[in-house]
Amino acid sequence: MQGLLKKLEWGVKRLFSAAVLLLRIIYKPIAYSALGGSIVLLAGAIVFLNSKPDLLEWHTHVLDKEFTRKLELTDFNQYLELEESLFQQLEDEVVGPFSASEQAIGIGRFNRYYRDALSSPNRWPRNWNRSFEFAAKSPTAAVLLLHGMSDSPYSMRHLSENLHQKGMTTLALRLPGHGTLPSALVEVKWEDMAAIVELALQYLHESNPGVPIHIIGYSNGATLAINYVLDAAQDTSMLAIGKLVLLSPSVEITGMARLAIWQSRIAHLLGLKKLEWQNVLLEYDPFKYGSFAINAGDQVYRLTNHVKQQIHKMQSGKLLTTLPPMLAFQSVVDNTVSATAVIDKLYLHLDNEGDRLVLLDLNREADAAGLVKKSPAREIAHLFQRNDLGFVLDLLTNITPSTLDIELRRKSPNQQKIQHLPVSLSWPEGLFSLSHVALPFPADDSLYGIHPSEASPGVALGNLEFKGEVGVLAAPAMTLIRLRWNPFYYWMESEIDTFLQQ
Repeated sequence: MQGLLKKLEWGVKRLFSAAVLLLRIIYKPIAYSALGGSIVLLAGAIVFLNSKPDLLEWHTHVLDKEFTRKLELTDFNQYLELEESLFQQLEDEVVGPFSASEQAIGIGRFNRYYRDALSSPNRWPRNWNRSFEFAAKSPTAAVLLLHGMSDSPYSMRHLSENLHQKGMTTLALRLPGHGTLPSALVEVKWEDMAAIVELALQYLHESNPGVPIHIIGYSNGATLAINYVLDAAQDTSMLAIGKLVLLSPSVEITGMARLAIWQSRIAHLLGLKKLEWQNVLLEYDPFKYGSFAINAGDQVYRLTNHVKQQIHKMQSGKLLTTLPPMLAFQSVVDNTVSATAVIDKLYLHLDNEGDRLVLLDLNREADAAGLVKKSPAREIAHLFQRNDLGFVLDLLTNITPSTLDIELRRKSPNQQKIQHLPVSLSWPEGLFSLSHVALPFPADDSLYGIHPSEASPGVALGNLEFKGEVGVLAAPAMTLIRLRWNPFYYWMESEIDTFLQQ
């Protein structure tokens, strides 16, 4: 605490000295206003800082075996060797020492960095934080699967296993900065992720000659997939992609992300490490970080901006028609990315009749009951009234607001009529919507599902139900209430199978 007070005192002195200099140069009232504003800002930063828990080893420790594009690897196997060294370093420098410490006894049972914890990734037969490949003997296709920001390859497990059973070789890539420590997100760059995506695709092409190469991306992984095909459309030396599947793609995030880099810079200037974090949470999930670094949000923002600039550039060059067919799934309510941006910033600019967007509606029975605070019903209706769509638009929604049974409403390109297609689906009782983090996981997932098909070897997060006073648990209530499994997963999986095999 003394060290923190000294840093804050030093910061106040620097701001005060700057204000005094300003006072000598310009009009006094303006200088006093600047001084007052600086003090208010600093006081706000102090309050913000002290509202977060103390940083622990996994927030501050740096693993120097992580990949960056500066290493200039030429082969994907080199990346796997580096990944092996990285996870050994994690074990030697963090997991081992923490597991042997007295501190672990008090906070270890639901901490992924405690070797004997219920949340330890080592309880699973495979550590799904690492890249994994399912190779087919005579593959009909090869698929690269990309997870989201702060996530891990575990989110691609079910899709990967299913496609492998269908005769495809699948590679679920661990993106740089992921699967180890949340601190890795403080310095990671989106360009590092893009570089290893390119190397992984080249590996799939060389090890599976003569078959199409597809990409499935989830959240920020979807954005990396879009970024690759946009680059490849302008560079004939890059590998051509057969088809693209996007789950909850990060096409646009909140404009507040523009301020993220400045918060990080202030943290560096004043030496206030907590300001580098959007949140500091208990690390109880074995395959996803709980804590989220400011830089991670900034990198998503920078990547989405780059993609939008690429789309604008390709529009003027009439190159968008050369992109591979895309199939996207997006919940109409999404607290992580903009659902409307998938349409406005991406799909409305495409020109390929093989493109399809599936919107997953919220539960209209809950909406009709007045439980929903803000409904996108008007925006959806307006979209279905358009007759200029160049892609297939689907909406998975209640047949009527008075029933939980579901139908598929389809608007095909250049068609005015909306089709109402039957599907054997219905909303489970008690669910009012999907969520950004739910799409890749079925209800029977052993970690996140509500009806696991097999017992979890460790923690089970899909049906946690704690009751008590608010503000007591280390995990915030909003995290516990968020849906982690997709009741329509197997329908979605079937649609992906059909799309890739057409």
